[in-house]
Amino acid sequence: PESRGFVENSYLKGLSPQEFYFHAMAGREGLIDTACKTAETGYIQRRLVKALEDIMVRYDGTVRNSRNDIIQFLYGEDGMDGAFVESQSLDILTMNKVQLMETYQFNLKSPDFGYLRDKPYLEPHIISQIQEDTHMPELFDSEFEQLVKDQRDLREIMFRREPGGARASDKSLPLPVNFER
Repeated sequence: PESRGFVENSYLKGLSPQEFYFHAMAGREGLIDTACKTAETGYIQRRLVKALEDIMVRYDGTVRNSRNDIIQFLYGEDGMDGAFVESQSLDILTMNKVQLMETYQFNLKSPDFGYLRDKPYLEPHIISQIQEDTHMPELFDSEFEQLVKDQRDLREIMFRREPGGARASDKSLPLPVNFER
């Protein structure tokens, strides 16, 4: 209804006097609202900067105030410089048991053990030592089981960071180390 401020016409078609008045009122209200919000957030920011102006990161990595009181033992709580943190893909998160076995489990009896793409990555005498040692299969199996456990724990951690959210199924994580390099 026109009496409650509804503007039916466009600028191209032309506004009636009532529509022009309501449009001007809404514009003025929006302008004042924006100015007040800007002033309030600016005031809050100024107070925060004033409160934190004596806090510095020292050469030993601690965060201290002007009286040399320690605020944080490690800047940023984790010591990671945000400039060097990259998004890293963790393919192990999406692997099933068969894929995990194909990628990470070693068959010591296989003639291909110690070779990758027909090139040896171990010296021949090391390969034979590993294959002859009776404790090695047990050691390799326990290492693989640890990988399976780590995968399960990592999945739980990744799901907990945003349960059911878009990032819960994401297999990338911001980390300071590039695994591929």
